[in-house]
Amino acid sequence: MFRIPRNHHGLTIQVGRKQFSRSRNIIAALAMVCLLAGCGNQDQIRRYTAPKQPKSAQPPMPPSAPAAAEKLTYEVPEGWKEIAAGGMRKAAFEIPDGDNKGEVTAISLPGNVGGLLANINRWRGQVNLPDTTEDDLKADSTQMSIGGTEGLFVELVGPESATKQETILGAIVMRAGNVWFFKLRAPAALAAREKTAFETFLRSIQFSSSDGA
Repeated sequence: MFRIPRNHHGLTIQVGRKQFSRSRNIIAALAMVCLLAGCGNQDQIRRYTAPKQPKSAQPPMPPSAPAAAEKLTYEVPEGWKEIAAGGMRKAAFEIPDGDNKGEVTAISLPGNVGGLLANINRWRGQVNLPDTTEDDLKADSTQMSIGGTEGLFVELVGPESATKQETILGAIVMRAGNVWFFKLRAPAALAAREKTAFETFLRSIQFSSSDGA
């Protein structure tokens, strides 16, 4: 027990040691709570973890531009009539022969367009011939230089039993990512007569780039 000096009323207050110690502990605990709580209305400091920004994906590569088609120069055989061409047709001709006529076309397409064998079989179907094989195609075709590039030349004569017997003389050349199709289609007799002229036409062809180079 200890004494506290008199107050202004002249009274002396006696306080037990245990009671004083307990009061001091309560005051200290309240002070600690105040500090932890930020002392009332004081602003609290909060920590946030911002989400990581995803790595930007690499933009897709733009598709490669198709190969530019080359231009043709050639000599027109006697008796051929040049007609309008456009789009994939780079040149076109008619071969008049009385009531009959033949047609010659030069077509350029990007890529391999299905492959050599598939295109030859497509031509064969147009004159009522069955499909051929790789081995038979090698035996039934010849190599020909067209514009300084080796190409494949075929002569496809339709069956005589057909209502209208036709022949296709054709050449296929791959150049600069494009496939060139040169085709003469005509009644069999007319095609046989124009075979030499068609071969001469193919050998006269020269390719040039679209900018004239």
